[in-house]
Amino acid sequence: MVALDETNTDPADPADPPAVARRTPTPLRGREPERTRLDRFCADLATGGSGPWWWVIEGEAGLGKTRLLAELAALAAGYGVAMATAGCDPIANDRPFGPLLEALGCTRDSPDARRRSLAERCTRLSTTDRDRFGPHAGRVESGARFGIQDDLVDLAVDEADGAPVLLVIDDSQWLDPATTSGLAALARRRAGRPLGFVLATRPESRPAEFETLLDRWREHIEWLRLNPVADRAALDLAADVLGRAPSPRLTAELTRAGGNPFSIVALARGFDEQHPAAFDGVRSSVLGRVGRLGDHATNLLSIAAVLGTGFTPEHLAVLSGVPPFQVFDVLYGAARAGLLTSSGTEFAFSHALVADQLTAQVPAPLLASIHRSIVQKADELGIGAATIAHHVMAAPLPDDPRTIDALCRAATEVSAHDPQLALTYLDRAAELCGPRCDRGSELALRRATVLCSIKRVAEARAALEHAIGGAHDPERIAELLSARARCAHLLGDLTTAADEFEHLARSGALDAAAQAAAWADVATYRFWLMQGTRPWAEAARAIELADRSGAVAAGVQAIAAQAAMAAFDGDVARGVELAALATARGRLLPHDLVIPSPAFTEGLARMLADDLSGAIDVLQRDRLRIERLGDPVLAGRPATALVMAMYLAGRWDDGLAEASAIAGLCADTDTFVGRLVAPVITGLVAHHRGDRSTSTAALAEAGSIEGNTEAYAVPFLLQLQALHLEEHGQPDAALGVLNDTVAAVRALVPAIRTWFVLDAVRLVLSGVAATPEVVDGWLDGLLVDAARTGLPGTMAFAAIAHGAIRDDIEQVLAAVEPCTRSPHAITRATALEVAALACQRAGRAHDARRLADAAQAAFDQLGATTGAARVARRRGEGAGRRAGRTARPRFGWEALTPAELAVLELVSIGLRNGEIAEQLLLSKRTVESHMASMLLKLGVTTRVELVVEAARHRDRG
Repeated sequence: MVALDETNTDPADPADPPAVARRTPTPLRGREPERTRLDRFCADLATGGSGPWWWVIEGEAGLGKTRLLAELAALAAGYGVAMATAGCDPIANDRPFGPLLEALGCTRDSPDARRRSLAERCTRLSTTDRDRFGPHAGRVESGARFGIQDDLVDLAVDEADGAPVLLVIDDSQWLDPATTSGLAALARRRAGRPLGFVLATRPESRPAEFETLLDRWREHIEWLRLNPVADRAALDLAADVLGRAPSPRLTAELTRAGGNPFSIVALARGFDEQHPAAFDGVRSSVLGRVGRLGDHATNLLSIAAVLGTGFTPEHLAVLSGVPPFQVFDVLYGAARAGLLTSSGTEFAFSHALVADQLTAQVPAPLLASIHRSIVQKADELGIGAATIAHHVMAAPLPDDPRTIDALCRAATEVSAHDPQLALTYLDRAAELCGPRCDRGSELALRRATVLCSIKRVAEARAALEHAIGGAHDPERIAELLSARARCAHLLGDLTTAADEFEHLARSGALDAAAQAAAWADVATYRFWLMQGTRPWAEAARAIELADRSGAVAAGVQAIAAQAAMAAFDGDVARGVELAALATARGRLLPHDLVIPSPAFTEGLARMLADDLSGAIDVLQRDRLRIERLGDPVLAGRPATALVMAMYLAGRWDDGLAEASAIAGLCADTDTFVGRLVAPVITGLVAHHRGDRSTSTAALAEAGSIEGNTEAYAVPFLLQLQALHLEEHGQPDAALGVLNDTVAAVRALVPAIRTWFVLDAVRLVLSGVAATPEVVDGWLDGLLVDAARTGLPGTMAFAAIAHGAIRDDIEQVLAAVEPCTRSPHAITRATALEVAALACQRAGRAHDARRLADAAQAAFDQLGATTGAARVARRRGEGAGRRAGRTARPRFGWEALTPAELAVLELVSIGLRNGEIAEQLLLSKRTVESHMASMLLKLGVTTRVELVVEAARHRDRG
């Protein structure tokens, strides 16, 4: 909670003489240059200037940061800038998004349903049980965190669309990781809006995430470092507080304040002219003011300082045994003395230094006693597990079950945003377990969950193996073995994972539901390994056990595995049928048991079945469904398949927007889901459109990604590498990479070889040499695999490739008509180009011209200038001939894509991004991507300017 420095507002003390006017805010003595700089900042923000939009105010405690922020609030109001203010403190920095919630007014009693909902969701985030171990343990809760982050960012962005907004966070050296992540996401989505950031911080040690945030935006940051005020300003400030010039005694004492405004004010208010005594800066001033309230007040306020911010008279009554009405008298007196502020039903210290000085004077034994009393009376105090854990860490109670429970609950609460703190809590819980405590294996499981979430999987596996050696309960041993198998999966050792799960499933140590889950994992891992026969029998066993035991999640996973097996083997109709069944059953799962979406499998199956429109529809709807559950990371899985489906269907602008949204998600959440797909598809589209610089940059980004890559994206990456080599005059090297691509695809998904073999055939027909053995490898089983799918388009592509290589022109011509009906836009255009080359080589000039026209028209329709120009050159129309359709401009109204125009139409009628996303079946991130693109293309900076420009354009048109 933020409390303004007591130099800003100060109720009159009844003991003061009437001439002392202490209700007037004290001026910014010694801070005039800083005030001038902040005034320029507010003016620039209000007028949409290009000045720095990140400000960091840095200074030691008491140097006037809070007072300067109060002055900033007055400046901002004068320019019509809305200032959203919050603060941090060391006790509550384990509350996710606390400062953002406070700044944006998100409380559980807010009249605004949107803000009220965010506050409620954050409360649930802090209390969700995440005990189940596994690679997806905590997925829903972690996802809920990122869902809340997205909605908080949306709220701030929407506010900035209406008027200039200044987001200010005091004491930001105590920022929690979730808020830091939210600020980074908000900065990325600022997109030229009148949105500014001010972080007031001490120069002391700051979290690594905070330093990373400052480093990321260093080019946009203006630093304002507060130094001690000069002697003359110190005297003026003391005079402002007293209403008269300071006495010689006080003047001499002020020289010891070190230019610290808080110390100066405290000395001026607390100095006793009749009984002068040596003051030790702030400490003596604070203790002197407390001492005037009596020993009873000193004790109560010391307890309050240990308890932390946001306390009530009832809290102190519980801990001290003093009746609440007497406690209130003390708190009221402390508030009148400027030591406390009140907000609603709670009190807080007016400055962190006040609490610091009070706790510093409490003897260590008494301090430990207060901490232990807080832990023992936690239920009466109504404090959360994380707060209890803070006090446990300060004064532990060995072998106390309630203490260990509190540490475990606190670890669960904080692990999503501060896993290191969660490990600290669990380590302390393990230390507190006595010799007869039987919770060691439970703590090992919890600790392994956290370690896996921060990619310390090998350490987690070692801890589990140690716990297995000391466990005796068969059920607990089975849990530990299962956890160890999942560690093997996360380490990429699928063979070990599958073997261990199979051993568990056959051991008899698991009940039917657990056996079903184990067999489902065995089937999934063995399928991913692609070694020998598909594990259909293991999946069938999992389905049987799941049906018998009611283990819906295991059954869904096993059916989805069978769907993928069928589709990858070419039985695409069966794959689609099973995938649809898995999706339907998956809707029966409780929200907190959602496994990796079966609709992702359905989308892939529909893609393999040439139902690109159906795949896009299924994937869009499932992505939105998962986002509504608050798990954007899990939603990234169908989003990656969606990008590929849009690319294959020729919906390139939509695909690029989705890829941009995925890239933002990866940056915000540090996830690998989609990290390869986004640059690969971006690079392919850029290549086809002739944007060499973007294509090269995307290829470099994709090539730099290591580990956790999506296997289904690798063939597209190899294809992009081959096209890049061809474009740079290395067709032989390009053909070698395409040969590797076709071989990899044949081993993985034989049915889609035709998507990649056509480029290899095109190069051979263009004169690039290939050995007969290589060519035979492409064509071996090509027609059989295509026929197995039963898809006219796939069979047509195979026939064109086969006939072109074998000089069977009739086979090529017979396949042209079904080829033109395939929904695979770029593959269709390439197939027509290959057919034209085959006819040209066979001397069928008329057919060659006709097919070249068809190929060029197909490329033109996509805006694929590279392919269109290639066809034109071969027809002898000159190397400089461009595609028949003029390339879209980069700026202006003609640069807007159909997808962007659809978004703009809804923006113009007042819909917000979330509403637009719902109506167009897009994610909010994709809508944001379209918005940022439109602002850039039209040269405007805000949503309002965009709507005005759209109205002008309609009037002109």
